[in-house]
Amino acid sequence: MSAIVSGAIPETLSPQVQTVLNFLTLLGAGDIDKLSNLLSDDLSYYVHPKSLNIPCLAKHEWLQRVKKGFVGMKFYIFEIVCERPSVAVHASSTATSRTGGSYANEYSFWFHLEQQPEGTHRMKTVKEFLDSKYIIEFKTEETERAEKLAK
Repeated sequence: MSAIVSGAIPETLSPQVQTVLNFLTLLGAGDIDKLSNLLSDDLSYYVHPKSLNIPCLAKHEWLQRVKKGFVGMKFYIFEIVCERPSVAVHASSTATSRTGGSYANEYSFWFHLEQQPEGTHRMKTVKEFLDSKYIIEFKTEETERAEKLAK
């Protein structure tokens, strides 16, 4: 089952947009091995706004976070804009946290891709902008759920 529920997906997909849609699908499925193949070895993954104090993550750091992340993440795409080699996506998601909590957030992603010698595209830089108010509230609730489960 696809992790992309529906939305504004163009009829004709550039290789860059296809790579981004594959990324979101694999992220939703939690498929770390296949996700890794879409990322350049020198990936820089940024989470904004900066007020969240999340440092830039390298490929292995970001993949470790995904492993600890959500279950059953599904994305709804509002808009995709491709200006090669970059793709911008406005989306929302729903998921279940590892403690069983419901999660729903809104994002703007900026993906910067590089074409590989064999013709595929890999993500060099990802900038994820999310609803900071929601994520702060969610993290507080998630910590409380984890503490209750630990007792």
